[in-house]
Amino acid sequence: KRGKGALARAQNKYDGENIERRRAQKRDYMRRKRTEDPSYGKWK
Repeated sequence: KRGKGALARAQNKYDGENIERRRAQKRDYMRRKRTEDPSYGKWK
């Protein structure tokens, strides 16, 4: 099993190395979620 620290480091490394790709992934994810529920993400 991996610890929480290792997981956080891996996520930060991935997010930092591929900023544009990560933004595109998040944009597509949010777009998909909003097609199911138009109010998704409005609490922020």
